[in-house]
This record gives sequence, C-alpha cells and structure tokens, in this order.
Amino acid sequence: MREQEAHEARLQDHPHIAADVLRMEHVAMALNERSSLYGTDSLYRRLTEDGRNHPVLSAFEESLDQAPYAIYEVRRIYYAARTPDCRTHHGRSCRSPKWWCRQPRTEQCRADHPAGDFEPWCPGHRECRGPAKKGPPGGRCGPCGKATVAPPSN
Repeated sequence: MREQEAHEARLQDHPHIAADVLRMEHVAMALNERSSLYGTDSLYRRLTEDGRNHPVLSAFEESLDQAPYAIYEVRRIYYAARTPDCRTHHGRSCRSPKWWCRQPRTEQCRADHPAGDFEPWCPGHRECRGPAKKGPPGGRCGPCGKATVAPPSN
C-alpha cells in the first residue's frame, strides 16, 4: 500500500480527527493560500479525488458549520512601543519578545533581577512591571473588556 493510501486509511478510521486537520488547513489557507499541508497540494484536494473519503469530508463540513467565525477589516495595526531594555538586548528586531520588551522594568526589578550576559531574567511579577507606554488603560481590550496582558503569576 502506498504511503498516501495508508494515510487516507488512517484518516478514514478517525474522521473527526481528520476533520480537525482539514479545518486547520482550511484556516491556514484562508490566511495565506500558499500554506497547504502538502506544499502545492492540499489535503482537501487529495481527499476529494475519489468518493472513498465521504465520512471524513462530511465530518469536516459539519465542523465548519459548527465553528464560530467573524470577518474583520484590518485598517492599521499598531504595535506597542519597545522598551530600551528590549532594544539593548534584542537589537533592531525583536524575534523573541519577553514581557519587558513592551512594559518597562521597575527599579526594584532591576535590583532583584540584574541583566546577565544575554538579557534580564525575570518572571514578570506585579512589582517588576512598570506602567505600559501604549495600549488601552488598565490593560483591557476596548470592545470586549478582556485583559490584553495575562496577569502575572506570583
């Protein structure tokens, strides 16, 4: 049995897992059409080549019908200001942001967690976090009211 046939057989044995994989590919391709699971070929196209995968495709269609969705128009994205600590330790481009890249460290934090050879290590306790420079007041989303920054774990 070819690898593709063996893979399709596993998908047929577990149609709801296959539906989750198809939905993941569907969402990825909605955001970027070149992000299919198989390079230039998609799993959906492979499964629709013949009629053997009807239960998998039915489970996929059912999962799409049940999934919540919304359409947004993004006009402009504002990134939070980077702190001097972030610029010092991460340079021009911050590829692995820490909490202190967007929120300044307090003097107490600087005393308790001095910067090592690479970057400051601090878990981000409440007493270490200074006031954010940008973003909604109180760290909450305007439309929904949810916290935009996870509360620090003490």
